[in-house]
Amino acid sequence: MSAHSHLAMHNLSVFDAFLHGVREVIAHPDGARVFPAEIDKFVETYDEAMKVFEVARKDWAEVERARGKGRLAREKAKQTELVLGRRVDL
Repeated sequence: MSAHSHLAMHNLSVFDAFLHGVREVIAHPDGARVFPAEIDKFVETYDEAMKVFEVARKDWAEVERARGKGRLAREKAKQTELVLGRRVDL
């Protein structure tokens, strides 16, 4: 099975678990009081600023630096030459 299929299945199962939790809170006998408290807990737990993307960019830069060594660096240079055309030495 492809990585994309695994990721999609994982995301669906996480979303299903999330919605199951929402349904449980709504079905709670005191749901009108509990639901806003759960929303506040959710907002406190998850990063609204989406700093995860900044961290991902930094981590990807580290991956690119690691690729700058050995075979991967040569492959990247070769790909650049193919895209930009042949380099002319003056």
